Amino acid sequence: MEAGRDKDKKDGPDRALVEMIGASDALIAELGGQAECLVLTVPGSLTYSAPEVSELPFCAVAGVTTSRVARGAGLAGRTTALSLRRAAERGDLVAGLGMFEQGFYNRLGFGTLGYSVHAHFDPAHLQVPHLTRAPLRLSSGEMAEIHSNRVRRVRGHGSVSLGAVEFTRAELMWEPANGSCFFLGFRDEVDGHLTHHLFGRAKGESGPYEISWLAYETGEQLMELLSVVKSLGDQVRLVSMMEPPQLQLQDLIDRPFRSQIATEGGKMEHHFATFAESQIRVLDLPACVAAMLSPVELEINLVVEDPVVEYLDRDGWRGIGGDYQLRLGPRCELEVGSAEAGLPTLRVGAGALSRMWIGSRPATSLALTDQLDAPAELLIALDEAFRPPPPPRYDWEF
Repeated sequence: MEAGRDKDKKDGPDRALVEMIGASDALIAELGGQAECLVLTVPGSLTYSAPEVSELPFCAVAGVTTSRVARGAGLAGRTTALSLRRAAERGDLVAGLGMFEQGFYNRLGFGTLGYSVHAHFDPAHLQVPHLTRAPLRLSSGEMAEIHSNRVRRVRGHGSVSLGAVEFTRAELMWEPANGSCFFLGFRDEVDGHLTHHLFGRAKGESGPYEISWLAYETGEQLMELLSVVKSLGDQVRLVSMMEPPQLQLQDLIDRPFRSQIATEGGKMEHHFATFAESQIRVLDLPACVAAMLSPVELEINLVVEDPVVEYLDRDGWRGIGGDYQLRLGPRCELEVGSAEAGLPTLRVGAGALSRMWIGSRPATSLALTDQLDAPAELLIALDEAFRPPPPPRYDWEF
């Protein structure tokens, strides 16, 4: 099955794909007796803070690949919907993905998360302490330990961890074996276990360098990793990285506006880019409601429309659509049933409800831009009841 993948990087992408398939629940769709669509899902966990912290079973849609001959035939939608059914039936409560474009996965009940910030800067401009010790060079032979350290990292609301080490190993395989990828980290001085590290990719002597992830367990370790990035500035002129959830990285960059103006339009342009590239959807609505803790008490009728039902037959999980009574407060719960007289009614799509539940957008905003309808008084009450925690961030690309 061809899918238009780049073949110039020798066999790296193919080996990475083999690793990913081996660790995934893989579902293949055929057309005319040929495999023409592949969907990969992998189990993990999602951190949900409400304000108590819960680890919810999570399904990462790690790959949706359709051949050229099957484009527009609906295979990707149906196969992804079936993969979501399998995930829901094995006990995953939430699913997420990185989208190639906004709109396609909305048809399967996904809603868009908030913006992530990608910083492009001269590492020499980082205002962090100079290193007091040299980092260790880590190798692909230590991948199990690297993955374990990544899973143990500090996690905020909405963060995701995937349990399969193959997905961390595959990150390295997407690049040619020319030394462009590197792991740098630190070990505990007493027992020698890996405490914090970063993974990066280099392009050219002066950059740009891309820092793909940071894994750390304390704020001090985060700052030490940023000191490692700063140390690259003797030769490297540009580094790009996603802003760590705990920081506003601009706070640590010397005269960012001056640098942006001076480098504008150049190969080493300094700038901050923001875009929303991840989506989420609830698979088990009662369980996700039970994970909440609302600061106000509220009881409403809830009518949910879930478009994923259009891609599924009648056997098994068919999304979260239906009529419910929703009770919010110190204990949040959902009861299946038709509208109860005297209660206000919220009508909402699965994607918009998922966005409100995770805290990426409030009800008053979703009423303007998404599939959500309720009386004005109820919208205000919902904003209070679904008071968002810190902005959700997967903090793990897949």
